[in-house]
Amino acid sequence: MSHDRSSTSDPSDGPARIRPTANGSAMSNLLAWLVIVLSCGALLLLPHLEPVEEAQGPPSDGAGVMIAELMSKYAVGAGSINRTQSKLLYEQLEPQLNIGTVPQRQRFVILAAELAGPEEARVVLEELEELIVRADAGRPPDADPLMSESQARVQSLLHRLYPPADEVNGEARIALDALSEADRRFLRDELGWFGELALSPEEFARRSDRRKILSEARRVTFSLVGGMVLLGALGLLGVVGLVLVAIGFGTRRLKWHFRSGSGAVSVYAESFAIWLIFFFTLQMMAQAITAATNATSFRFGAAFLAFFISLVALFWPVVRGVPWRTVREEIGLTLGRRPLAEPAIGLAGYAMGLPILVVGFIGTFLLMMVAGLFADPVPPLAPSGAPAHPVAFEIGGAGWLVKLQILLVAAVAAPIVEEIMFRGVLYRNLRETTGRWGRELSVIGSTVISAFIFAAIHPQGLIAIPLLMSLAVVFALVREWRDTIVPAIVIHGVSNAIVVGSMVFLFS
Repeated sequence: MSHDRSSTSDPSDGPARIRPTANGSAMSNLLAWLVIVLSCGALLLLPHLEPVEEAQGPPSDGAGVMIAELMSKYAVGAGSINRTQSKLLYEQLEPQLNIGTVPQRQRFVILAAELAGPEEARVVLEELEELIVRADAGRPPDADPLMSESQARVQSLLHRLYPPADEVNGEARIALDALSEADRRFLRDELGWFGELALSPEEFARRSDRRKILSEARRVTFSLVGGMVLLGALGLLGVVGLVLVAIGFGTRRLKWHFRSGSGAVSVYAESFAIWLIFFFTLQMMAQAITAATNATSFRFGAAFLAFFISLVALFWPVVRGVPWRTVREEIGLTLGRRPLAEPAIGLAGYAMGLPILVVGFIGTFLLMMVAGLFADPVPPLAPSGAPAHPVAFEIGGAGWLVKLQILLVAAVAAPIVEEIMFRGVLYRNLRETTGRWGRELSVIGSTVISAFIFAAIHPQGLIAIPLLMSLAVVFALVREWRDTIVPAIVIHGVSNAIVVGSMVFLFS
């Protein structure tokens, strides 16, 4: 295992050696890392350490409702294509969707009516009523209600819409005539697509209304199935690509181009620590300013600007005596050895990263299972707790201008800025710090540490860390291979664009 200075590249084309005075000291490196660790720890743990406050109104579960709507549209669309599969789809989805808060369970009542009939809907509704009664029993008199006024009205309307079985013939039915026009308008406003579905059962709805609802559901069905097929095909190509790349490195036809040993250590740790504090301060300022000026529709545009303004932290090494040309080369802010090929390598890297992403999904799933084993019993009407980025909740009811801003932040600003700082600045510091370990151990250590910090500062929470780390591992490995951050930016941007673009499309 050789020292990292013995690179396969010609030393003459590597970054210029930094003057000793610009290198700082072990103490400044340690202090910078103390700031980084404390900042990340605060971002990761503070939401879980906040004092428990009395609930203000009924619990909400935006992620659970979003997932329920997506999967319900898929089931209704698939069931409309093949009616014989409706009951089977219902049985498969019942354990996953008939959970969580009252609003989510109310929506499932409507799905039950669509896929399994009004009798099943009545059964599910009565079970929900029993859960509400049991949960309400024994609560302090001054406790917040389990349902808001609007949720209680929805519950009442569902009881009227799906009445008990007729005493004469013993058959359940859908009683649309029991709802006034105001009631129907309320259900549409409160439940959105679910309200439309409840008020357009197959046996009563006008053909045009029914067609509109089913076309939206089928769009989701075809999109999800098509997307899964496409990602599966890309994943298979990615596996082939990983095998070919492994063979290339095994036969020495491919080489790691990253070169460490330049002597820069503390300046990059200091720069990253400054950026970390500066970045979150700017984001909070952008949010506060847009709120104070009543310009909340431009809050993501302000966040976009804040991302790029935070890059002034890149000039800290220059202040400390490092030439800007050296900084650019060291953090990979170059076009690479093959400028025209690097973006294409990024696109191929996205496909090769999908199998690694599957490993991250498995890790997150296992972590959720382990957390469930040690967690306190969850009340029946508690939120389902699905991890999600807060931006996901903004997309559903947002206009095109807000959606465009979100897409620009996710697919342009975040990939560029985060790759510069994580795979450029932070990764350089880690590789220089661990360079004496030899390339293999240095790459492993630097990749894992930078990936964990990357995952920790994201707001999805502890559960999502394995998934986010798997993405960051891909970014770091392609950085090590190409010695430029261009392919990593491409992979990051494509990944975010696909996720956000899919959400915009599916929830439009």
